[in-house]
Amino acid sequence: MRPVNEDKTIILRVNYTQLAFSCEGRLAKALTNDYKGSHVSLIEKKSSGVKVPYFVSVTDDGKLVDTYTGEPFELSKFWQHTL
Repeated sequence: MRPVNEDKTIILRVNYTQLAFSCEGRLAKALTNDYKGSHVSLIEKKSSGVKVPYFVSVTDDGKLVDTYTGEPFELSKFWQHTL
């Protein structure tokens, strides 16, 4: 298991709203409670300053999937250090 990156902030963008999350649990709760049936983008800022967008769909039952591939999307990837 990789160590947790506690300094990470992920930006949630949907329509014209932008929200920042620094905790996986709060982001997951917001997505499953407030954005069911929606398509959102999650923006990760790399240490180099590059912003990487991820396009995620929240299903009607609250599951997260990659909008383009349909593969399950795991939020935990944002808060793990890469070795």
